[in-house]
Amino acid sequence: MTPEIDAATRDDMHHALGRPTDERVEPYRNRFVCGAGGKTAQRFEASGMWTLEVLINGGREAIYGVTDEGVALVMAEVRAARLAKLEDERAAGIRDWTVELRFGSERFTSTVRAKSRSGARYQLYLKLADAGWYHSYPDFMKASVSARVAHA
Repeated sequence: MTPEIDAATRDDMHHALGRPTDERVEPYRNRFVCGAGGKTAQRFEASGMWTLEVLINGGREAIYGVTDEGVALVMAEVRAARLAKLEDERAAGIRDWTVELRFGSERFTSTVRAKSRSGARYQLYLKLADAGWYHSYPDFMKASVSARVAHA
């Protein structure tokens, strides 16, 4: 049974865990600093999903961590959101594509999500450009690029 936790506390739990987007990846943090004895601290104490870890700055501030039960709750919400997004994408015709680029001696293979073969090629170009690939889009289009539907 899911405990009744207000939206602000749920949002703070997601924040404390680094706003995870995939439940299969362990959160990289679990800390939240707030005023000791303030409204936020009182919400945390009342929810039962937080533990007071330490008081800092002469006891004026508190560092809280999300309990194991709270982490499980957040990760269940993250999983539900990820699966809903995948279902929406599937309904819109978006699927996984394996795209391979051969540009001179360079070779790169990646799986991207797109509606079409040309969309998959463009997604790969964007991915490479974000990573600092220095070639222009026309050069990319002249390269040998193949895209095929990825099979699960």
